Amino acid sequence: MAPIIVIGHLKATNADARDKMIAIFNTIVEYSRSREPGVTKYCITIPQTGESGEDTDLLMIEEYADEDVQNAHISSGPVQRLLSFFQEAPGPLASPPEVYQFRPSASFTRSNINEIADPFIIFASSAYNPGKSTAAVPGWADLVSAVEATEAGTLSYNVMDDSEKSFIRIVEVYESKGFFYEKHEKSPTIAANQAEDGEWRTGERVAILLKMVGGYL
Repeated sequence: MAPIIVIGHLKATNADARDKMIAIFNTIVEYSRSREPGVTKYCITIPQTGESGEDTDLLMIEEYADEDVQNAHISSGPVQRLLSFFQEAPGPLASPPEVYQFRPSASFTRSNINEIADPFIIFASSAYNPGKSTAAVPGWADLVSAVEATEAGTLSYNVMDDSEKSFIRIVEVYESKGFFYEKHEKSPTIAANQAEDGEWRTGERVAILLKMVGGYL
């Protein structure tokens, strides 16, 4: 069975509150890295310079081997301390976190991903007409296979079907910003995917460009 991917988008009240959250998340990183082999991704990211929320937003990218691993992680001491921090007054969060949780429909992660010091990360959401995100999954799976075979600079690609909201959600990791813009975005694979299911898309697409500030992928 596919692992569980969780993306948490947190909006802090200010930059200082975000820094405190990052510090706590880093303690969780060290705990998971040393004691939770089933927590296969635990990555702390912030929006790239110039992006909305660059001073206050924080996005977590997490991957769990299964539900038991995820539940044990949530019950761990470091995570419980984080949840307690969220309840302090004044609270560090400007609004409730946006949490996305899915089993990927198609994905890969290269073994050398954590050797890259400053990967370029994107969390993208593409809207589809009702019921069409699931119909688009086979085409996205073909794209993932092609990217894995032909783009060594694409370090991880994870496609998730948010069928309830008719979105395809994607977590993408590249060796650099340059590789994304000069190689991946211009590849015939991307053009073919857009041509294949373009009539099912609404045209709404959001891509959050991210910088890794802690953790592992």
